Amino acid sequence: MISRKLARKVLCGMLAVGCASVTGGAFADSAIGEVTVDNIKITPTASTGTFSIGSDSSSNVSIENTSSADKVIKRSAIGSNENNYNGSILGKEIKLTSQNGCGAIANTGAHLTIGNDKTDKIMITSGDDGIRALEGYVSLNAKAVNIDCKAEAGSAAIWLQNNTEYKDAPVNPASVTITAEKIDLRGNELGVVAYSNGQLTLNGDTTITGKHALDVRGHSTTNINTDGKHSTVLNGDIVFGTPATPDDSHQSGKIIDANVNVNLTGKGSSWTGCAYQEYKTNDADSEYEHVIVMDTQPYQGNVTGFKLTMADGASWNMTGDSFVNDVTASDGSTIHVGRDVKTANMQNVTLNDATIDLAGDQQTVNVTKKLSGNGTIATNSLNNKLKAENATDANITVKGTGNIADLIASDSTNAQKLANTAVGADGKTSIAKSLKADAGVIAGEYSAQVDENGKVVNEVRSQNQTNLSISKLGALSLMTWRQENNDMNKRLGEIRDSQGEQGIWARMSRGEAKYGSQGVKNQYNYYQLGYDHKIADDWILGGAFTYTDGENNLVGGSGTNKNTGFAVYGSNLRDDGSFIDLIAKYAHMKNDFDTIGGVGIGEYSTNGYALSAEYGKRFQQDGFWIEPQAELTYGKVSSADFTTSEGAKVHQDSLDSLVGRLGFSLGKDVKAGNVYVRASYLYDFKGDVAMRMSNGVVSDTYDQDLGGSWWEFGVGTNLNFGKDMHFYFDVERTEGGKVDTPWQWNAGVRLSF
Repeated sequence: MISRKLARKVLCGMLAVGCASVTGGAFADSAIGEVTVDNIKITPTASTGTFSIGSDSSSNVSIENTSSADKVIKRSAIGSNENNYNGSILGKEIKLTSQNGCGAIANTGAHLTIGNDKTDKIMITSGDDGIRALEGYVSLNAKAVNIDCKAEAGSAAIWLQNNTEYKDAPVNPASVTITAEKIDLRGNELGVVAYSNGQLTLNGDTTITGKHALDVRGHSTTNINTDGKHSTVLNGDIVFGTPATPDDSHQSGKIIDANVNVNLTGKGSSWTGCAYQEYKTNDADSEYEHVIVMDTQPYQGNVTGFKLTMADGASWNMTGDSFVNDVTASDGSTIHVGRDVKTANMQNVTLNDATIDLAGDQQTVNVTKKLSGNGTIATNSLNNKLKAENATDANITVKGTGNIADLIASDSTNAQKLANTAVGADGKTSIAKSLKADAGVIAGEYSAQVDENGKVVNEVRSQNQTNLSISKLGALSLMTWRQENNDMNKRLGEIRDSQGEQGIWARMSRGEAKYGSQGVKNQYNYYQLGYDHKIADDWILGGAFTYTDGENNLVGGSGTNKNTGFAVYGSNLRDDGSFIDLIAKYAHMKNDFDTIGGVGIGEYSTNGYALSAEYGKRFQQDGFWIEPQAELTYGKVSSADFTTSEGAKVHQDSLDSLVGRLGFSLGKDVKAGNVYVRASYLYDFKGDVAMRMSNGVVSDTYDQDLGGSWWEFGVGTNLNFGKDMHFYFDVERTEGGKVDTPWQWNAGVRLSF
């Protein structure tokens, strides 16, 4: 509680600065700092009646007071205790500075106007209150208003009070009105103080910062952007409090009730803080009570006039136990009940496409009068509760976070617990109309309806789409390995044209593979570097190093795959045009993925082995040829076990693949080599693989059947650059398979010697 007594808020008076015109006699109880108008220092004459400092044509007006005098009025930039004094300060930029006192003081019926619609900026920097209006009136108007109270405690950017506390404010009470495009009010302990029938009105994109953003009592009225046309940011608590007790008034009003109307409009609008009542039951208490109940009827009375309106994506980030009389939230607005909050009390709540988000555990929101409208109660725990005394006009969806989807998947009775997050007056019967839960670490999204008896019906469970795409990604990586099992011509080009005893060669393939309706995609680069030697007239024996580097796209994330390995091969090339090609391969395969949702981030490695045998024969006539081919490839990839960033344990099954291929090439010899088209039909007789995921709460298995048939089509060329160097290139695509390769190109060069 702010302990400063009313005596510290001396009934100071009006400010006067650099008077352009003055009428009447001098007044004694006033203070004006050093005045500069358009960089010219002036000495104003203070007198009763009216004054005006600066004008619309003035570029800037500055008033500064560095005094450390004992009297508050003498330390202010401008201030007076004169009754019914009227003054104005005009200019493009207006700056009031007081190192030890207030920026501006208007008391005892005094009226002060600072700026108008031609003013660009008003800046007030003070060591005490920025603006103080005790039974006075202050109006600020500019494009931008900035008030910065530097005091460590006991002072505010605005301090306003009328020194009465009638339920119905008297005629023409003390007021502060600020109208600007941008309003920034800052205090260390107090942002804005409105007491004792004072009337505060702020219109403009407003930011208020202070431990207590608003400190109110005594039937004062605070209206912040009630027209709903501006953004509002409150950084700090809203406090209804008084130091008065039945034993001692402490020179303060005892009534804590006040009218506070805060409008948060737009995604840029937010309130970060809590709301509570602060007082002592008796003077002997060492600490002030922070009270959030609204019907205790203490000596200080109950709060009835606190209204919060939220719209268009605005948010209240509740940081502690809180209360509010009336809340209206609409159009994507959210009340975030922070993890440290245990209880929030609200009398009337209207939700229209808005959310109350219970982010912690063992939290309770009490709607003590009426809950209405269409809204969502989001919860992070099945131990949270919203209880509404009257919800007959409410259409509520209860939405759980992903961990709750996992709990429901592990035990179906948890669905009813989710429904009972929102209950009626009996504290037992759900008032929800429908349920939802986000996808969890393992489980997918969940939805259901709630009948008129509060029971869950019509449940719909789905598989986790992120995890499904991860499993498809693992399968796609295996298929990339399968794709590397290719025929002799892809690997070596037109080996028949090679005349040397030895050869070195290099090739590169680049392609794209897609799998499933989710659009899981892998783009890969495949490199080989090989050497072979003729060991007989019709046999060559060789080996090659291989490296594959792939990038993957999947639902909610990405991944990579890297394969490193080697191969040994033997090729038999006969004079009758037939050939036999045998190859054995090994690769170490590393895979990783990074997803938002699901099991999160993971990496694992496996080993792959393959054996392949191909037979073909070329038939030539008049420079044309056709080459039927048959190939059989067996491959195996080992299993893997790993743990992800979300603590999920994943088992990737091993894969067995047995692919048969029947195809042909149709080509034409040209002077430099040949050109050809080719087609093949392929069938994998195995190809079943599964990935299992578990987080200790629930598990799921994702089966992939990669077997079956597909077609492969290509076109290419083999070119001879002399007797010793050969270049080969082809492009291909696949159709009709479970894994599609929309495109792949293959280029290589061979040097014989």
